[in-house]
Amino acid sequence: MIVALEYSLQYENEMGVARNRSGRRSYGTILFAVVVTACSLAACGGRVDSESPEVNHGAFGPFAEREVGQPCAFGDQCASWVCSADLARSACGQCMNVAKLGAACGGLNGCHPGAACRDGHCESTKKLEGAECALGPKREDIGECDLEFFCADGSRNKVLTGRCEKRFSHGERCDVANKPCPWTETCSRGICGKRSKPGSVGEACQSSGIGADCEDGLFCDEEDRTCRPSVLPPGARCGLTEAGFTNGECAAGTVCGNVEYPNGGGPRGSYTCVSLPAEGAPCISSACGAGAYCRNLPQTGAAGPVNRCERFARAGENCNRDNYQRVQCERGLECRAGRCEMACR
Repeated sequence: MIVALEYSLQYENEMGVARNRSGRRSYGTILFAVVVTACSLAACGGRVDSESPEVNHGAFGPFAEREVGQPCAFGDQCASWVCSADLARSACGQCMNVAKLGAACGGLNGCHPGAACRDGHCESTKKLEGAECALGPKREDIGECDLEFFCADGSRNKVLTGRCEKRFSHGERCDVANKPCPWTETCSRGICGKRSKPGSVGEACQSSGIGADCEDGLFCDEEDRTCRPSVLPPGARCGLTEAGFTNGECAAGTVCGNVEYPNGGGPRGSYTCVSLPAEGAPCISSACGAGAYCRNLPQTGAAGPVNRCERFARAGENCNRDNYQRVQCERGLECRAGRCEMACR
């Protein structure tokens, strides 16, 4: 099967920022496909939720906290990033353990993307340590190696090839410019570790702006690296100014943007805290008010579309998880097999 993995990129630039419906900065994603030959739970001797369930693997970005055995629909709901749900049949599944190559699989022990459960053990379908691997045009890793490894560019010659090498281990000091952390972890404060839950008021945080690690409605104060309420009032300057990024975020019900440039852009320093737009109005910095989300419209003309705030889809209505033109379901529902269904709980 082909499993789509969403690798999150934290990004922000002078042309505007992506935001979620609460007005906070959010993560952009790049979508690519990985060929996976994963066994069904039935073939591995485990309990099944449908006749032909498939392991699905989640997006890298949001904090996922469901533990092994808890119900799920998508891998990005699980701490392991792996869910046994059969997406094609819209069935709920369970969060699974991820077994290493050569380890036993079956039941709630699944294999990572690029590996298959064969004869009760995880075997890779990709290149292993020491194998030659192809690099992309910018000498980037394009995923030929098993996820326990990465394609290291050691030659620096004109030939776009490297060798599969081991990633950093959990708890090791990391330097992501030269070597990645384990595929389910991130390099935080120079150490490879699990993606941590966003901080609440008064808790320590790492940064604001790009990759802020505080809960919605909070920002990471640059002065003491502590999560504090977002309280910039309507009309206050925000975002990128002539002096750099503003130390603070707009209060609830507002978003940092420029109504004359709803899709982003505009002169530097022209962003202020403005009211979140209502259903039917153009999105501002990809954000909308209560009960609505920002729908990306198809590209039309050189200037591009003005994205619009639309109501969340209701139970039984059509939806999609397309990374760009996503149709989102209202709270308590999930988009499974193209329709809004009750969330797996």
